[in-house]
Amino acid sequence: MFESLKQVLETSASTAEKYRLTLELHHQTEAAKASLLAQLISQHTHPEPSPNTPNRRRTINFDGHHVDEDLLPEIAALERTSTGAAEFLIRDTIRLHHRHPLAWAKVTAAEAPLWQARQAATAALEADLDVTECHQFDARIAPLLGQITGPRFRRALRAAIMAVNPAKARRRAYDPEGRFVRRYPTDDPTAAFVKARLDTADAIYLCATIDKIAHQLYFEDPHLDMDTCRAKALGLLSNPAAVVARFGIWTNRHLDQPPATPDDTAAFRRHCHEIARLWRPEAKLYIHAHWGNLDEDDALATIDDFGPCFMDQIKDLVGHAHVKVTPVIHVGYRDIAVDAYDIPDRIREHILIRDRYEAFPYSSKPATGCDLDHIQPYHPGRPGQTRLSNLAPLSRRVHRAKTHAGWTYTQPEPGVFHWTSPAGHHYKVDQLGTTPLPSGTDPP
Repeated sequence: MFESLKQVLETSASTAEKYRLTLELHHQTEAAKASLLAQLISQHTHPEPSPNTPNRRRTINFDGHHVDEDLLPEIAALERTSTGAAEFLIRDTIRLHHRHPLAWAKVTAAEAPLWQARQAATAALEADLDVTECHQFDARIAPLLGQITGPRFRRALRAAIMAVNPAKARRRAYDPEGRFVRRYPTDDPTAAFVKARLDTADAIYLCATIDKIAHQLYFEDPHLDMDTCRAKALGLLSNPAAVVARFGIWTNRHLDQPPATPDDTAAFRRHCHEIARLWRPEAKLYIHAHWGNLDEDDALATIDDFGPCFMDQIKDLVGHAHVKVTPVIHVGYRDIAVDAYDIPDRIREHILIRDRYEAFPYSSKPATGCDLDHIQPYHPGRPGQTRLSNLAPLSRRVHRAKTHAGWTYTQPEPGVFHWTSPAGHHYKVDQLGTTPLPSGTDPP
């Protein structure tokens, strides 16, 4: 391996190409290391536990495999880590080898990193999936290993667990005791952190209310950025009556002035209901579901920004709040186009529904937080440039890289993007994630 690395470093290739080749060697080394670790564990595994006597080596039971206890410090020293970390590594390796064979095959073929496969094995363990369920989980997750990362991968793990055993997923998901609101100090005495875990419907409604107030604050003072406006809006909600009074929809009574008579009480309640109706913000959800499964409580759907959920959870989510639901229905593909630079809402929503995530390699950024980029730059006067086949969701940073740093991309099929880096590396991005393409690939 040293000779191979030396050859890479001494080649006349560009620095970026040397870096890519070094990473390939690293992936191959990681795959070989995983295979050798499995062999080492096998050499120290016994069919039965060793007797707990002073003259015999003790064994540790890992999922029915009895491994010599003295292997732990050996692995820990080689890995330059703790014995506790070595124990987790051995546990995950055994579980991957026996319960997740497809994921293990991708790891040993250098097609996926071991750490990501371990993350999947840990998720299955925490969900208490049995061997059969692990194999079903493995079939769903293995194709995604090495192609998606971050929050997107964690949501895929959760969706796979929900699909394999809905009952176990429900037991783990809902913990009514897990709701809280906490305040934490910061180094700045004038500011504090607030952390909360709410019911999803309440969180959606709260954020929509904050956004509504924030936009009003921004209208009053355009010099403020929106994050500052949202923070001020949440602070204002500490006194809801003051919020309503400030923005002009409170008429003749404040909440701290109780009504004096029964008639006043009824009028006061009607008045409060009217205020709530006028003030109620609207929240829009993008829900991805199969039309034929809408009546099945255990059928899976995905809510953008929230991840996978069961159909009956969606009913609970939208049943008591003023939420606008946008059904996601794909019936064929037609390239919608307009003769203008500005993107109409119907085209924008189609792109956000189609792509769901930023169209850049390995990005987990939701498309709803991105701008829509014209793949071929817009030139005034040419018809049909703003169309589905010429638009993609990109963050500002990636857009600058495309505009100024030499990144280029095409969209050969709806929702499929081929990227070329300034160094000449190629990537395919689609609904399944990102696939590196061989060096020298010609973009379509």
